[in-house]
Amino acid sequence: MLRWLLLLLLLCNALLFLWYAQRQQLQPDRVAERQEEVTRLRLLHELTAGERAQPLQIECYRLGVFANRAEARQASRQLESIVLNVGLRDAPDLILGYHLAVQQPSERQAQRELLDLLALAGWVPETRAGQFLLGPFTGEQAQSEALRERDALNTALGLVSSLTPIARPDAGALLEIEVPHGAEIDTATGQLLMRSWPGIKIEKKVCSGLAQPQSDQ
Repeated sequence: MLRWLLLLLLLCNALLFLWYAQRQQLQPDRVAERQEEVTRLRLLHELTAGERAQPLQIECYRLGVFANRAEARQASRQLESIVLNVGLRDAPDLILGYHLAVQQPSERQAQRELLDLLALAGWVPETRAGQFLLGPFTGEQAQSEALRERDALNTALGLVSSLTPIARPDAGALLEIEVPHGAEIDTATGQLLMRSWPGIKIEKKVCSGLAQPQSDQ
């Protein structure tokens, strides 16, 4: 009986040794497989002519309006840790109101007659660049009021006038920034910017290409 137990123990040892040997043979194959996976991660210069690297995903924001370009550049420095690219642009002109422009006749007598006609309508116009300017029309209803007056002058007096916006120069500056996808402007950063520049807006926008580099002009 003892002999059979000894033979059974030897057989188990042999099977265990065989299993361990087979496992060791499979290990180099797994190492080689991992190495093959690493080789698939190629650098840009290793790509063939028909291959392209995956583009970096980005998010785009517009910040402003800042009073001037210097303040916009100062704000951009607070975002240096996440920003890929910064564009600095002039803000669109701020419309303060409107004029109605009537073309000034070339003959002096016709000018006097037109001025008399405008006086009948209650207007003493300003003369600028060959035009009589009526207004200004200001306030929230400026455009609609100017359009109503234009239609009334045309209907009652047969005068043709055009709507001319009154723009304020130096309306400020805007920042357009690009950040990596996932590195969005968080609440804390936004609050810090708005504490320094009350009234600015932080808006996510469609990315339409690389922002223009900042200019010191």
